[in-house]
Amino acid sequence: METDRLRYFCAIVDAGSITKAAELLGVSHSGLSKAMSVLQDELGFKVLSAKGRGLELTEKGKSLYVQSRKILEMINSLKGQTKIPENYLRIGLPEVLALASSGVIAHELKQALTIEDLDSGEIEARVLDGRNDFAFTFVPFPHKDIDHLKIATVTLSSFCRVDSFSGFDAEKIPYVIPATEIRDNPLSIRIRDGWNSNLNRYTPFRANSLSIALKMAQSGACAIYTPSFLVTQINGAASKGHQLVELSVSAQRRSQEKTQRDIFLVKRSADDESKPMKTAAKIVRQVCRT
Repeated sequence: METDRLRYFCAIVDAGSITKAAELLGVSHSGLSKAMSVLQDELGFKVLSAKGRGLELTEKGKSLYVQSRKILEMINSLKGQTKIPENYLRIGLPEVLALASSGVIAHELKQALTIEDLDSGEIEARVLDGRNDFAFTFVPFPHKDIDHLKIATVTLSSFCRVDSFSGFDAEKIPYVIPATEIRDNPLSIRIRDGWNSNLNRYTPFRANSLSIALKMAQSGACAIYTPSFLVTQINGAASKGHQLVELSVSAQRRSQEKTQRDIFLVKRSADDESKPMKTAAKIVRQVCRT
């Protein structure tokens, strides 16, 4: 029996439905349903039964949940003892924050750690099951055992290389955008870079990483929609001819394009705010002010 199926089972119980659990775990609904069917076949009894639009635990399912939690905690404990030192930290960050703050976090915390670039929805699942000690996100997925603590608000706008696209019609300016959309989430955000979906834009370019997208924008081939603090940071290391400036469009269009996003610290409700957690949150807050 694979422990991942036990982890999936616990996530379904905690979330209250397969749909919500699939969002948190970052897997498909059909894949999660199949995993539960395989688990029940292996066990020889049902652990979940339909109740209205949701699910409830069978009596044997209740017992399995308690046992599964113990097994998963034991596995996490063993991993900690055999593979990583006791004070080792695992921090999850969305790509833009990882790019902007990971170096400062590693320098300031001065301890062994892993910083992982994580997708929205995946973040909460990894914090819940202990694969990450804490994380940060722009798109919170609510869960009864997770705290989302707002630590900052950032402004996003359109940027391009100096002297690019002057006089262009706003809807004809080529943009580079993320290659994928965000999966279904409580905020109904689909466009990964935070663009206002009510505004039209020309998007002939795609990139599967923010680093690549920034290079494309610095080449002058396209514009990019990104947080202002990130542009300030990368301009500090770029030559004058490859620095990014806010796109030259009408004041009305600029006002329509600009949006704000909140950043949240993600932690287990049962955990106190540790010193590393507070330090990392302070760093992210400071980086976002630049």
